[in-house]
Amino acid sequence: MDQKSDKYIIKKIDSILDQRLKRLEDDLLKDWTYRQILADKVFGDMEPLGGLTSWTVPPEMAWWLYRQVVEHRYRTVVELGSGFSTLVLGEALKTTGSGRLFSFEHDYDYYLKTRSMLEENGLEEIVHLLHAPLVVRTIGDENHLWYDLDEAELEKTFGGSKIDFLLVDGPPAATQPQARYPAYPVFAPYLHEHAVVVLDDGARADETATIKRWLGDEMQRHGLVVMNNMRHSPVLFKHGVAATVHEQEAGEVHVAKEPLEQTVNSDVSNRSRRETVDETALHRALEENAKLESRIDKLKLEMAELRRREAAVSNSLRFQLVDMIVKDMRQPQRWPGMPARLYRAVKEKRVQGKEGRVGRKPRNTLWSAWEVEKREGIEAAIAFAESSADARERPGIHLLRANRDMANDQAWLASVNAYIAQFDMAPVALKDAGKSRFFRLSTAPLATVESETKVSVIMPAYNAQETLEFSAFSILAQTWRNIELIIVNDASDDRTLEICQRLERCDNRVRVINNTSNVGPYVSKNLALRQASGDYITGHDADDWAHPQRIELQLEKVKGRKVSIAGMLRLNAEGRITRFNKRVANSYDGVLAGAFISAIFERTFLLEVLGGWIAVRFAGDSELIHRAERYLGGSIPRDFIPAMFCLDAPEGLTNHAEHGYSPERGLSEVRKAFRDAFKAWHASLSVDDLYLDPWQAFYPFPVPKPMRVPYEARQQNLAHSGLETCVTGHACIITDLRFPGGNASSTLAEYHQLKRQGFEVKMLHLPSNISAGKPIANRYREVLDDVVYFHSVDRVDAEFVIVRHPQVVCSRRFHCFAERVESDNVIIVVNNSIRRSTGESVYEAERFREAVTALPGDNVGMYAIGPRIRRELPQIGLPESMIGELLWTPTFDVKEYPFSPKPKITLPFVIGRHGRDSQEKWPDSRAELLDVYPDDDAYRVEILGGAKRAVQMLGRCPDNWVVHDFGALHPADYLASLDVFVYFPSENLVEAFGRTVVEAMLSGVPVILPRSFEETFGDLALYTAPSGVKAVMTRLAEDDEARVSFLTGVRSVVERRYSHEATESRLGYHRDGARAEGGTLPSGDLEEAVRRFKRWVETGEPK
Repeated sequence: MDQKSDKYIIKKIDSILDQRLKRLEDDLLKDWTYRQILADKVFGDMEPLGGLTSWTVPPEMAWWLYRQVVEHRYRTVVELGSGFSTLVLGEALKTTGSGRLFSFEHDYDYYLKTRSMLEENGLEEIVHLLHAPLVVRTIGDENHLWYDLDEAELEKTFGGSKIDFLLVDGPPAATQPQARYPAYPVFAPYLHEHAVVVLDDGARADETATIKRWLGDEMQRHGLVVMNNMRHSPVLFKHGVAATVHEQEAGEVHVAKEPLEQTVNSDVSNRSRRETVDETALHRALEENAKLESRIDKLKLEMAELRRREAAVSNSLRFQLVDMIVKDMRQPQRWPGMPARLYRAVKEKRVQGKEGRVGRKPRNTLWSAWEVEKREGIEAAIAFAESSADARERPGIHLLRANRDMANDQAWLASVNAYIAQFDMAPVALKDAGKSRFFRLSTAPLATVESETKVSVIMPAYNAQETLEFSAFSILAQTWRNIELIIVNDASDDRTLEICQRLERCDNRVRVINNTSNVGPYVSKNLALRQASGDYITGHDADDWAHPQRIELQLEKVKGRKVSIAGMLRLNAEGRITRFNKRVANSYDGVLAGAFISAIFERTFLLEVLGGWIAVRFAGDSELIHRAERYLGGSIPRDFIPAMFCLDAPEGLTNHAEHGYSPERGLSEVRKAFRDAFKAWHASLSVDDLYLDPWQAFYPFPVPKPMRVPYEARQQNLAHSGLETCVTGHACIITDLRFPGGNASSTLAEYHQLKRQGFEVKMLHLPSNISAGKPIANRYREVLDDVVYFHSVDRVDAEFVIVRHPQVVCSRRFHCFAERVESDNVIIVVNNSIRRSTGESVYEAERFREAVTALPGDNVGMYAIGPRIRRELPQIGLPESMIGELLWTPTFDVKEYPFSPKPKITLPFVIGRHGRDSQEKWPDSRAELLDVYPDDDAYRVEILGGAKRAVQMLGRCPDNWVVHDFGALHPADYLASLDVFVYFPSENLVEAFGRTVVEAMLSGVPVILPRSFEETFGDLALYTAPSGVKAVMTRLAEDDEARVSFLTGVRSVVERRYSHEATESRLGYHRDGARAEGGTLPSGDLEEAVRRFKRWVETGEPK
């Protein structure tokens, strides 16, 4: 490489800089203009625009998408690849007041980010976001990496040509050539005749080739348009043949740009414009700078690689021989000595083996060097690696040198620490001369870290008297001090238990479990999980050494993830590095490999989503890691640091001749069979069904016989450990304690009612699929002493078991847990409709039926919380004898709601709404919304629970509205300020009950509802259409005495129906088998005079 080459590369870098900077000015103006448009016309503020980055859809494209959906009023939109565009499309559908977006995302981290954005903007009811990892699918006669989509579900959801608009922005182009090709073949059968298809990044050659394959020679007939006025040049076409896409459709962004820019400019002061441009410029400049730095670094690496290859060629045997021959051929006097010189050159280069082939760099250098060492010795191996290693492999040569320097402690340490230095970790040292080098590993004292975050380290130990203390001390010496070490002695017949007990006495962070029979490391780990109290959980073998910074550095990486894996070096007792590998996904450089034992899990993710380790004698970590990756939709991040030095012991499980692994033989046949079986099982499951009950009697897939652990032995050890838990007493309420709203209110009310009766009550948290891995709601914090978690309970033998919420019943966790319910009286409370207002299923009737029929016991009953849900129950397909006529309505402590009707109500009337801020909980149209909650100074609207959805529908928050977040006020305090309580949800919503409605009635606030609630509340509410709400309020204010009399009668009836006293007998009603005897609890009636007043208020008819 000469100076000319250097100048060429520098010139190339300068050219790239110039091109980027030229585009930057135009991009900044575009960004500013369309960010303002999006803020003003779509979101109402700038906050959601934080999701815009250089790799998301550009703002001008986002505005076009919004306009396209709003103006054409699409009802079904599908998007491949989620992000900011998901937010924009959701807002567009919300503006139209109808329609649904289905967004498919393969990357779990992006899925979580998008889901968070949707929740923050109240779009979760409009957007159906699905995590669909990439799997190999056959499309036509080709294999493609494609979204894991179930064909039956696609047909069920989109059959009948339902899709109006398809946006293709995934999978990423980097996954494979023409990565997005399957989109059109897969979704074409479900597209409406005039559906519009948009392919992002149309300027890329790969996308152009994809379009050609899709449409062939019929591009013009499909009205194909390349939208060059947008960044990435997206491509648009109509699905139906003979369709035409008008140029102005694609050009709307260009046409709209100038007038919209002028409008924005007139609305924004010079100062705010300047600040916005400066902010945008800084944001973009930082991104561009990062890109350029990355590109420059890449070019520098390319230059260094070219120089290295030039040096390798110059030093290669072939080059030297050719150079020697050319020179000698020019000088005849040198011809006689040529053979001898060629022979000497060959002899000097022998140790370099195959690296002399010009232009070919050996792959897997460190592994190849290891092979060279076996044939030709360590020096030859080092020489080979020095001439062949790339930048990542080069530090690994130090470990070859460490193997060379086995006779000298200081030289060995220097080489090992030279390798470790690249990771910014403390160097290792050797102590206790006289022991084998591995068991002398240590470091100098390091600064410690104090934190409230606790890590549980699980260490199974079997006949580990020689290594246990050394390994345990390496954990106890971690710089991260807040740890607990749980050692499980797996029925050892040496001094292991004695050492465990000594460690427990010496350090209060140590816990010991002693198995009575040997069950292997993974059943032992599951036992330790019962005792683990850490926020994170990891493992460590009883013969490995942990670098003191292992936990500290792993915690830095795992935060924000569910799990991560650190690296390991494998050594024998003398300190020789024994394991060099090919550079596969689990290897950093060919010597540092990912250590499955090091996997550190977020506690709730491990316990609630995955469940635990399968009960096998070996390879259990592999199955758990693969199951986690299946759930997350991709490989678990490897944080390649040498966190562990693992002992390569000949007698270890890994090296077992029949059941282990070796670099020469690979996986044993038993492990291969196990791997194939668990992969097939994982592939057959949906993401929500990957939970594995570690204590189930039967294996969920075929497990080779040598790997199985008898169920009796597992249960024997569990019983002996003292960790077995049984819930007894009078009642156990099983539900999802993560739900913060109505389900929590009703659960806590029933809990307090039962406690008031003197019952011993427990609430058992069993998360639904959407809640697994999330913390329980803060509302349960005051009663935590009576909260238990499903994963730590082995039996439920309470007199009554009450299971609330159908999504809980449908989860795989409940299917696994059902066999542990031994109560004679099981009550299933159905407090949700089968479908949402959009028609989407809330839960699957078939799955619900399977779960309920699997419950043991003869007295299993199913109860609805309201009449509208009761009418749905026969659809589930359960025997009529199981369906109770009694309505298991929510119960109320009436003392919490003081009855204080206002003696007089006058203008401005104070209107209240208390409920979830979701699409289906608001009126369907803008006109109805303003009828119910007027934008008029004659009314003051007090909203508890948020109003983003309503504000987005209106385009602004009316000045006479006061909005409080969910839970900001106690309901009784909030209700005391109201003149009327008004609630009008979507016409398509099947409201299960209406807890906030009853709270208003108890507090003496008149309630105005649509007629659909009359079946539930009878004469207790005032019913009208949205357009009649104002008239009802006016008439209520005309006769204060009659109004108060009406409210007094309502309070009396509500107490007789829904108070603790009224509902406390229903457990006996179920126990006595009275389900089929019909009826509801005592209800009472309003007096005739009061009912005449009610009719007059509703209709204006004479009293």
